[in-house]
Amino acid sequence: MWFNSKKTIAKATQTTHGNKPLTRVLLITAAIACIAVFTGCVVIGDHLDQFRKRFYTYPIWVFDNARGYRENQPPAKLMNDDTNVVVAISGGGARASYFSACVLEQLAAQPDPTGKGKSLLDRVQVVSGVSGGSLAAMYYGLYKPANLNDSNRGKFFSLFKNHMSINQVMSGVSHFENNIWEFGLYYYTRWRVSQTLAQMYDRKVFRRATLGHLHSRALRGEAPLVVVNATNLDTGGKFLFTALPTAKYFNTDPAALSNAPALKTLATAMNTSVNKAAGFDTIDSEADNFRASVAVAASSGLPFTPGPTTLVNYATNGYVHLADGGINDNTGIDSLVQLYINAKARGKRGKLVIICIDAMQGNVVARSNDKDPDGYVGSLQYAAHAFGTASARTQIYQNALVDSASPYIKTIHLRLNDNKDANLQFNGRGPGGVGIFITREDAGYIERAAADLVAKNLSKLNRAIAN
Repeated sequence: MWFNSKKTIAKATQTTHGNKPLTRVLLITAAIACIAVFTGCVVIGDHLDQFRKRFYTYPIWVFDNARGYRENQPPAKLMNDDTNVVVAISGGGARASYFSACVLEQLAAQPDPTGKGKSLLDRVQVVSGVSGGSLAAMYYGLYKPANLNDSNRGKFFSLFKNHMSINQVMSGVSHFENNIWEFGLYYYTRWRVSQTLAQMYDRKVFRRATLGHLHSRALRGEAPLVVVNATNLDTGGKFLFTALPTAKYFNTDPAALSNAPALKTLATAMNTSVNKAAGFDTIDSEADNFRASVAVAASSGLPFTPGPTTLVNYATNGYVHLADGGINDNTGIDSLVQLYINAKARGKRGKLVIICIDAMQGNVVARSNDKDPDGYVGSLQYAAHAFGTASARTQIYQNALVDSASPYIKTIHLRLNDNKDANLQFNGRGPGGVGIFITREDAGYIERAAADLVAKNLSKLNRAIAN
């Protein structure tokens, strides 16, 4: 025994003049113990990482990707039509998710001007999503009815919009209440908030769906091909969540486009390190069983919150650190252009029409606190505005470069900011004004804006597709 029964305990707990109470001693002891535990956390996390890598354990806690890339084939008609119609969905938090669902609903109600499809939306071959837009792109690719018609359209889009209005703050709190054990993972492994975001998406929306499920639907013609865009923080380039090999279908030798100077210029720009696409083939990682929810969380993860998603790079026996796709391209257009010019280099036919659903342009960079001498109060808001400014500036030049490729490429921009409805007010604002949930008032405004923008641009869309 360390001490002599109750008498020793009673003596130790007495508070007399000149003696410290036991509670203070216990607090100091507990503080020392906490410092010792937290100091060793990184070491423990490192050892767990190395154990997992050494013995190839199933990636449950730290990483979500397994070793060994297996090549998948593209859909037969991919980029091989006289007019190849694609959709790019920008970042912009819950605002982008909900706005894109509303725009897609409007497009599904418009007839195909060529008569080849049942609706204008039926013509879409590929959907590319970034950040908040990746949630909508992934949901549409996974759950769109194989035969979207008048009888099931209303029900599908009602569920679609309901899932896009998810309150991420309250859902995150609810997730922690039901998964309290994750707090331990933050300290004893490299589990981060981005993984928790993925778990929340998985429980609320995707139900363990994978990129393999997504690609199978595209191969069967039940849904368009979906590409989710993230940024590789190690290189500054883009990382694409797709089952297709990026080296084969997204990256192009400019010399192969010598007979099309405008496309050759684009290919040259896209072949630079900051624009070149990487994916699961690049890191020798299996793609089919990779969870859709993790791809969306990685594409949505600003570097400051919730932080990057880390994957094992089996090609180098190292890691890749992925964050918000908007750092590299905030509209999702670039990966669609890369897919198209690669197809042209391989002899595919036709032009490209991009429908860009843009919920971000002009909103993030708006001035804030301009009457306050301290300017942007709060580091998160400051970082969000800095990110938005840099992204908007880059996008102006990228859009100009893409537009210069006419007549091969035509982009129709549907910008939420172009709708001048006086009732515009996003109550679910997060850092920098990016919505993290949608209120009833927000939903009503966004739905009216989507209907208005599609109606105003319908003739332009029809001409681009039909001619």
